Amino acid sequence: MTAATLFVKPEDLQRIRASLAADGVEVIPTAGLDEAIQTPAPVLLLDGDGHPAWEQALRHVVEMRPTAKVVVLARNADHRMWIEVLSQGAHDLLPKPLLASEVREAVLGAFRFATGRSAGAGNSAGAAAA
Repeated sequence: MTAATLFVKPEDLQRIRASLAADGVEVIPTAGLDEAIQTPAPVLLLDGDGHPAWEQALRHVVEMRPTAKVVVLARNADHRMWIEVLSQGAHDLLPKPLLASEVREAVLGAFRFATGRSAGAGNSAGAAAA
């Protein structure tokens, strides 16, 4: 399984990779929006703190890759932001600081949705931010 990242800071990328290593998930950073759209990875982690135009990037990814599951990372992952990112087409919101259990739950849940092996919407990491 491969997940891609967009605008993710190196220290967060290390945490994500470490959290998913035992599950065999390869996490590859993308150099920008065009590369993120072109990557075949079914899951994209988009850092809401990593770029001022992250909301525009989210909308663009959702439009260009409607089957991709986008998980937004953010420090201010409150209930209002969770609703906002979901309404813009994201799969989930992952609060920072990143906790291994929440990273695994959000990303593996996104993979299950991407492959059609799950029911329901979002995950409890986003719900916990409520």
